[in-house]
Amino acid sequence: MQDGFHIEGVDVQAALVRVRGKIDSYKKLAGLFRGDGLAKLGQIEASFTGRDIAAYSFFAHTLRGSAATIGADGFAAVCGELEAAGKRRDWDFIAARHAAFMSALRTLLADIGAALGEV
Repeated sequence: MQDGFHIEGVDVQAALVRVRGKIDSYKKLAGLFRGDGLAKLGQIEASFTGRDIAAYSFFAHTLRGSAATIGADGFAAVCGELEAAGKRRDWDFIAARHAAFMSALRTLLADIGAALGEV
């Protein structure tokens, strides 16, 4: 990893290509993802509790794109599955995976925070 910078479950090296190898730019992107994710935790939970499939699918969509940008491809794939479930209105699929999704999001946000020294 460049400068020893590492985030568990994230391909930082691949994502650095998007920012022309500039680690400071990457760290800024990762920090923005973390801040946005922390801000949306309650909204995602509310959309789930309220069974608002359109809002839930939208959150999954936006997280998918930003997770892929920072190199969190595994998490982005999970988001993509939930987004697709929302589009086909498959609430059972979403409900069965929601707890694991939220746990993965919280873990990713914590790991980013730890890497950035923002715990």
